[in-house]
Amino acid sequence: MKKISISLVVVLLFSFCIIGYRQRYLAVNERVPNVPLTVYHKGEMVAMERDILMESSMEGYEIQINEAKVLTYEKFLKKYNAEDEYTHIPDKVYDVSVTLKNVNADDGIGIDLSEFYLQGNCYFTGLNTNLLEVSSPNLDGAVAIALRKGTEFNINLPFDLQG
Repeated sequence: MKKISISLVVVLLFSFCIIGYRQRYLAVNERVPNVPLTVYHKGEMVAMERDILMESSMEGYEIQINEAKVLTYEKFLKKYNAEDEYTHIPDKVYDVSVTLKNVNADDGIGIDLSEFYLQGNCYFTGLNTNLLEVSSPNLDGAVAIALRKGTEFNINLPFDLQG
């Protein structure tokens, strides 16, 4: 009888803990506001406003997605007439053609491209800086750029896609 009483107390305490945890979980998550979702279409120029990459604000710049394609690594190399010389090889490459425009940012204020990321429900991937040299040789190996006011720059950004 004593074993049954102890077992019953343990089960009841465990049940109360589970119920308490569930109530707390629901209470906390009900107060979290949903993040507003804004959809931009390909070809639409979008102001970066006060978006921040690491410590730098991109205020004064705009970005436009011109084209975006998922390519196998081999097709990516063929597209840019490049040779396979890298040790880290992604399964696929998301090749994104963008136009960056300095509308009214002060001269010397730029954008660090290595801080561009793609993020979805099931993935998070960064810019492949090795393949950036292949897709945009006019950068001469640089990953940060600053444009003069009123100018724009077309660039192809390759992102790794694994699996």
